[in-house]
Amino acid sequence: MHGKADPETYLHRIGRTGRFGRVGVALSFVHDKKSWHMLMEIAEYFGVKSQIQRLDTKNWDEVEETVKKVIKSSRAGKGMSAKPMEPEPIDPNAMMDGAQT
Repeated sequence: MHGKADPETYLHRIGRTGRFGRVGVALSFVHDKKSWHMLMEIAEYFGVKSQIQRLDTKNWDEVEETVKKVIKSSRAGKGMSAKPMEPEPIDPNAMMDGAQT
């Protein structure tokens, strides 16, 4: 990746999550501020920055429930009556406690 965000490669890799008209969810694990900024550049490129949601990976049951809600939401293309989830505001400084930059 050579230190630059590569939206086309990212899209190619996550594109396999929802093929043949099916709904897909992509999880991106961010380990430092540089990776966070790259993910935000990619999200901005595709106009989905508001859909990025931070998940607490200390509770995988909660992560699973959140992914299920996203899949069922109208935002994911199901057209169900479920209300789309509102993303929480994300502070990259708060999520990097103890991480190397």
